[in-house]
Amino acid sequence: MSLLALESIPPNPSRTASPPDAASSSDGDPASTAPEPSEITKRGLDGYVGDYAVDLVAVREVTTPDSSGTYQPISHGGLFDRIRLELELEGIGLTEELHALYRGGDRYIGLAVTDLKSRHGDADVVVGWFNSHDHSHAATLLLGERVMVCFNLALHAEIKVCRRHTKHIRRDLPGLVAEAVGRVRPRVDEHGVRMDRYRATGLPERGAHHLIVRLVEEGALNPGNLRRVLREWREPEHGEFAEAWNVNRLYQAITAQGGALSQMARRHRSLHGVLDDWCVERERANDPMVRTSRPAPEPVGG
Repeated sequence: MSLLALESIPPNPSRTASPPDAASSSDGDPASTAPEPSEITKRGLDGYVGDYAVDLVAVREVTTPDSSGTYQPISHGGLFDRIRLELELEGIGLTEELHALYRGGDRYIGLAVTDLKSRHGDADVVVGWFNSHDHSHAATLLLGERVMVCFNLALHAEIKVCRRHTKHIRRDLPGLVAEAVGRVRPRVDEHGVRMDRYRATGLPERGAHHLIVRLVEEGALNPGNLRRVLREWREPEHGEFAEAWNVNRLYQAITAQGGALSQMARRHRSLHGVLDDWCVERERANDPMVRTSRPAPEPVGG
């Protein structure tokens, strides 16, 4: 499951424009069929952005300040064009985009869903970017399955590159963006290999309890989620995860709980570290511990 997120912010009183009306037919009547909800809508981003959401035309209309000494700003639209070009050169398309301007257009946030999927189709790659004309933050590109771009300038992702608006930014930025985009497919392939290992490595009830304790100790799991994780482990909400008692089943039970966006990247690293260790130990012991039938759960107090 991928995460594409914006931190909630208060409404902008300086923006009075209303969102466009619903699609209408030529005679003014509402369109007979509504479009399917987009991925961005499903993730709830439209509501987070509110009146800060704009189209790409508005992004391109923002005036870029003149260079001054070592300060070398770049246009908002130019950053987006460079990112999109490098993605296209890698054969990666953007299926949906979301653009937002705030602070009078001095700050620009972009988010998009790509058409790059994992081998099992259980994860997609999202991209975020940020640019400023007020010296607040470097030009930034973020890529991964979990991308966080906040209006308070908290920027997190598995792949992140930044370039300050100083001398030679126009020379350096294309290479930095190309290098970051070039790391995406290997990361997706790595994710596929990891998930294959999780599916192939059995996990009994007692082993799941052991890993859950380790995950709490490593800070990868909030203790307040223990009961929900155990319930999801034993009775997965999604039927496809109920077919086998393996590491993937526990992984899905844990990631289904969500959590604070600011801690997501760190917790996911710890989660993979603990689960990867279990898989390696099982492989070294040559003991796959395959479970083909439901184990009898041990009672949990309360």
